[in-house]
Amino acid sequence: MSCNSPKNGLQSSENKNIESEKETTDAAEEFVAVMEEPNTYMDPFDPDFISGKWEAEDQNGFSFGTWFYVEDGYVSGQYCAMNEDASRIDCGTQDEVNMCYLKSPYLVGKKILELEVVSCYAMKKGKATIEPYGDGQIKWKLTESPGTFGVDHFAPEEAILFKTSFDPWD
Repeated sequence: MSCNSPKNGLQSSENKNIESEKETTDAAEEFVAVMEEPNTYMDPFDPDFISGKWEAEDQNGFSFGTWFYVEDGYVSGQYCAMNEDASRIDCGTQDEVNMCYLKSPYLVGKKILELEVVSCYAMKKGKATIEPYGDGQIKWKLTESPGTFGVDHFAPEEAILFKTSFDPWD
């Protein structure tokens, strides 16, 4: 019987290794399956989701886009709206982000982001909201207009925005 003991111990050790390899393989396959699922996480306060450039489809003869970044506890950025012949432009530059802007406290877990809006065209204040919409888009809605449309600003009342770049400075 003493001759069989080492052999039985070896078989037991081999079985444990095979079981361990099978568990590792199963766990790896589950991980790969999870990683291949599409990313449907759309928290507007997640820096990876909100940061970047966003554009809307044609807005009744005006183009409209935004850019956002997360810094120092705020989601910040600007919008740019202009008519077809570019004779009416309501846009700021990176250098003007303190004068005309979109800004909101960074509040993790909220479903709607409320932005303070300052028009670059007339420097008037208003408010807007953005929220996840559809498959990775955001919905823009002016809740307090920064003046009269076509006079003080050119931001649309509502728009569906599509991400065009992950880099807000691109």
